[in-house]
Amino acid sequence: MKENVKEKKTEHIDQKQFQQKYMEIQICSAQIKEIQKQLQALENQFSEIISIKESLDEMSRISHGTEILVPVSSGIFATAEIKNTSNLLVNVGGGVIVEKNIEQTKQLLDRQLDEIMHIKSQLSSEAGKISQRAQVIEQDLVSLAKS
Repeated sequence: MKENVKEKKTEHIDQKQFQQKYMEIQICSAQIKEIQKQLQALENQFSEIISIKESLDEMSRISHGTEILVPVSSGIFATAEIKNTSNLLVNVGGGVIVEKNIEQTKQLLDRQLDEIMHIKSQLSSEAGKISQRAQVIEQDLVSLAKS
C-alpha cells in the first residue's frame, strides 16, 4: 500500500514537472516568434534606409529647377520644383530639424544602418540562446515522458 501511494506521488510530481517544462517551451517559442517579428521590422527599416540613400544619390544629380513628384501620403503625390539640391532639412529627433548636406545626411543614415545591424546581431544572439534553452527543455520533456 505504501508503494502504491509513493508511485502516485512520484507520478504526480512527474506530471507536474512535465506541465512546467511544457509551459517553459511554450514561453520560449513565443519569445522566439517575438524576436523574429522584431528582426523583420529591423530588416524593413534597413531596406528603407538603403532606398533613401539611393534616392539621395539620385537627388545629387538633379538640376536646380527640376520638377519632381513629392509623396504626400501612400499613393498620393504633389508636383514640386527643386530649388536647392545640395542641402536637406533633416529631423534629428525631438521635433528638431537641422540643415545638412547630402553627404552629412548619408553619414547619418550609415550610423542608423550600423545601429540596426548591431541590434539585429543582439536579437539573433538572444534567439539562439532561447533556442538552445528550448532544446534542453525538450530533452527534459522526452526524459519525463519515458519515465
